[in-house]
Amino acid sequence: MYWFIIIILTGGAQVSANITTDIIFDTEKLCGEYIVQNYDKLNETTNKKYNQHLSTPNLYHCVSGWDYD
Repeated sequence: MYWFIIIILTGGAQVSANITTDIIFDTEKLCGEYIVQNYDKLNETTNKKYNQHLSTPNLYHCVSGWDYD
């Protein structure tokens, strides 16, 4: 099983979610550690991509996915 990051956008009138499969992890722990260590960069990239104010804090969670094998 692999783990992905789900992004919950908190800016604007509507809250939406996106799952990024650009980076995958073998464990939930590795996924969570990545989010903690890279939060500022993740948030900056997300806000630019979705035209949100750069200081808007978004939520990031790890979700399990399927095996590629």
